[in-house]
Amino acid sequence: MGASGLALGLARQIGTAPHPEAAQLPPAHRAAAVVCGSCSEASRRQVGRFVESGAPALALDPRRIAAGDDVVAQALAWARPRLAQGPVLIHSAADVQGAQAALPLKCLAFASTRSRPFLA
Repeated sequence: MGASGLALGLARQIGTAPHPEAAQLPPAHRAAAVVCGSCSEASRRQVGRFVESGAPALALDPRRIAAGDDVVAQALAWARPRLAQGPVLIHSAADVQGAQAALPLKCLAFASTRSRPFLA
């Protein structure tokens, strides 16, 4: 269950129903970029549909993200010339194995940066 599934489950538990327009996004009237870092099954399906539609999509390797590579600069350089033609997708959702391999690296990097003040 992803974060949205968790929110829906919590809402049911406290007796709240989601607003009927919660899943609706207003139309984009300017440049639009979709950024997806989830590896959930639903996200991977959505990414797949976007890619199959022929719209521009950039897949980022989660191992590079976890290693601290400047993927933001790469993504911005890729997106800038494409935004005038319509929405673009920047994602790391398609590579589940890569995300799983990167997870320990990301956790270690986070733990080492957060623990420094306590270990000094």
